[in-house]
Amino acid sequence: MNEHSAADGEAAPGIAERPPLVATTPHQAAVGARGVRRARTRAFDAYMIAVGILGNGIFFVQAYTIFGTKSAKDVSLAAFGIALWAAASWLVYGVHLGNRVVIIANVLAVAGSAAVIVGKLIYS
Repeated sequence: MNEHSAADGEAAPGIAERPPLVATTPHQAAVGARGVRRARTRAFDAYMIAVGILGNGIFFVQAYTIFGTKSAKDVSLAAFGIALWAAASWLVYGVHLGNRVVIIANVLAVAGSAAVIVGKLIYS
């Protein structure tokens, strides 16, 4: 074989070397895995924002009932006070982390639980 043969691992003259179809180095594998993880994270974030919006809708349903019936007789002020405190704490934590999913969900929880408490104070 001559000095340019493919036997020593080099491509023969005039034949372009093809890039590998799969990751051949740890760096390539990590970059590919990060891309997949990033896409999964974005999808999960979108799902969790929807859960945060719909899940915290329970506060607004209760507030709507209170203001609609003009009665909060059977609503526990202590329970919604604890819910407000917990949601406000999570909101501060979300801001501290810069996590928009936690922030969005807990802004809604704070607003909804505060609306219930206002309704309870007005209509009790």
